[in-house]
Amino acid sequence: MREGRKLDSNTWRDIYHTMVPVSYCQYVVLDKGAAHRAKACIDRLKGEGYEINVEIFNNVKNFLTRFSEAIT
Repeated sequence: MREGRKLDSNTWRDIYHTMVPVSYCQYVVLDKGAAHRAKACIDRLKGEGYEINVEIFNNVKNFLTRFSEAIT
């Protein structure tokens, strides 16, 4: 997220609904904007030394391929 950019209520709602799955799931499928924001936050946290184990997808086909590889 860019500094100084005002976020509308829909964006805040998306962020709120993204926090739980990203915090507790290993694989998360999000729309393009939410995936971009989540990846940016995760990269920033990793840069601060946090260990985060989640894969973010913005494409269901890529998710299904990766998920099927993980469970077989």
